[in-house]
Amino acid sequence: MIDLKDAEKLLAVVKRLTTACRQFARWSEKQHEPNLTQRRAEKIQTELNWRAMEIDQISREAHAVAVDCGIADTRSAASYQEISYHPSGWHHYTFQTPKPRVDVDRGY
Repeated sequence: MIDLKDAEKLLAVVKRLTTACRQFARWSEKQHEPNLTQRRAEKIQTELNWRAMEIDQISREAHAVAVDCGIADTRSAASYQEISYHPSGWHHYTFQTPKPRVDVDRGY
């Protein structure tokens, strides 16, 4: 049986993921506008990179919460390691993928 707190957390994460995907789609549409200057095209591409990073982070969090709810299987231990992002030429971020409460190293 799914714990109510876990279900509420999953709902909140899925809502954040939906919002992030909508924002990505809006920026993606801007990329195809006619008469874009080079500078504007670069700004849009950078924003898309940031949004893609955000979507990846939220989807990793959603998977961990889904495992806690019992509606997804755990992945290999390597899937929960730290990941590096380079959303722009100047920025470098590391993100520790959230682990479910299940012991990932043991597989249960």
